[in-house]
Amino acid sequence: MSVYHSIIEPLPFWEIPDPTKKAVLEDTKTTLLAPWERLVTAFENSNMEERQKVFYEFLANPQEFTELVENGSSSRSYLKGFSFFECSCTSYGRHVNKCRQNAEALIVEDIEKRFVNKNEVLSLVSYGAGGLLQDLIIVGKLIQNGFRNIYIEFIDLNFDSLNGRKFAEMLNKLPEIFVQTVTRPMMSSKKQFDVIYSVDLDEIYKGDGKSLINLLKARKMLKDNGKIYFFGNRLQIVLDKDGSFTDIMEDSDVLTKTISHHPQFGRLSNVEKISLLITKEYKLNFDIPAIAKVLQFLSRTFDKMIIVNIYGNESYHSDLSLNEWGNQFVLQNLSGVSISRLVFRYHKESFSEEQQRLASTTQHIFIREFLNRKSIVDFGQF
Repeated sequence: MSVYHSIIEPLPFWEIPDPTKKAVLEDTKTTLLAPWERLVTAFENSNMEERQKVFYEFLANPQEFTELVENGSSSRSYLKGFSFFECSCTSYGRHVNKCRQNAEALIVEDIEKRFVNKNEVLSLVSYGAGGLLQDLIIVGKLIQNGFRNIYIEFIDLNFDSLNGRKFAEMLNKLPEIFVQTVTRPMMSSKKQFDVIYSVDLDEIYKGDGKSLINLLKARKMLKDNGKIYFFGNRLQIVLDKDGSFTDIMEDSDVLTKTISHHPQFGRLSNVEKISLLITKEYKLNFDIPAIAKVLQFLSRTFDKMIIVNIYGNESYHSDLSLNEWGNQFVLQNLSGVSISRLVFRYHKESFSEEQQRLASTTQHIFIREFLNRKSIVDFGQF
């Protein structure tokens, strides 16, 4: 019995039939292109399946498709060949750390868990949208996970509405996808949303805190199972419609637990009013989530007036600190404690030795905040 081995020699290139030759040329050309050039080519010329393939490659590793451009003290990451970009800084720089990637993963994974019917319209708000690169990745990953019908509003005072239209045009070139975009300078209360998110919004911990307050008030625009995701500098929280919130950066319940486990805690039942004295020993703003959790806990545990004295220590000047109005209204809105039960007193100076002496003769909870979100708690005259 003979065994024959058939060895087929490839045809010389000039003898390959024209249709096959064209396909080989196109494949060779595409292989030699840079990643961003392949993405541009896919959305300009390729079929839907090829677009989807290259787009998913972009989602898997955006850094290969983006270029970091520095302009003085600021930097931006641009998606090469497109008009989409995002700011790049020490806090949220895609080429510097994983903060943006972590925000994307948390938002997408949480939406994936909470919304089972992926054919229904998923309604989103991007607050402080900027150049839409972050949004392109978040919405793109939702599409990759099976969501087919997405409505998104871009909220930004200095927004390029043309970029918003380009965003929808690009994603609607993917198979069986419908994305609708709306651009506004501020949020409208006429519609309810599944998700509101904000990533790297600079002015959250500045001045009057108006941006953060707007986000907190936006809870009334959420659907019943909706959430707000906020990722800022030194503040990363997830807000529920019912007023509860989760601190992503650290366990903000630590301060509450320290107070509730203090030997003198039970004596709060015997006082007419609960007094808090809060100081800080650093330039940045107070640990707002931790203080808000304390206020929530005390208001739910005791039916009493709560007096909050905050000593801002403004001799430590910082651009990342809220002023008197900002601290007061952010704490009120984040804690959800009724204004009728909360007295807020802000002091620009630090807590002096004389004030400490006088405080030692009164009934209060004394909280001294230090850098890295560490606090010392003491009870006076209980």
